[in-house]
Amino acid sequence: MKQMPTFRDAEKISAYLDGQLPRAEMQRLAVRLQSDPQLAAVAEALRQARALLRQTPRRRAPRNFMLTPEMAGIKPPIPRPVPLMRFAAALAAFLLFVTLAVNTVGPLAAVSAPMAYGGM
Repeated sequence: MKQMPTFRDAEKISAYLDGQLPRAEMQRLAVRLQSDPQLAAVAEALRQARALLRQTPRRRAPRNFMLTPEMAGIKPPIPRPVPLMRFAAALAAFLLFVTLAVNTVGPLAAVSAPMAYGGM
């Protein structure tokens, strides 16, 4: 009893018509096409559909229909070390500020202090 052609059979027939099957598989499919009339009918329907599609005029798409990430509202993912780098940058800025403040105020405090006896 012959079984009905499956979707996988239709895919193989399509690849067969495109010449994309390996030689051994092409030969096996050719034998199946000769022995199975239902499979041969599927192959003929695919041949006719290919011929019909080749006869239709080719047209260009009026525009590109592909969405950009901005149009789709998708934000790129933030890399994982970014929060750590933000903290490190804030800490570095704070330490720079403290260092500048100490270096600016330090010499002023030394000038205003009274000099020790005998010191210059």
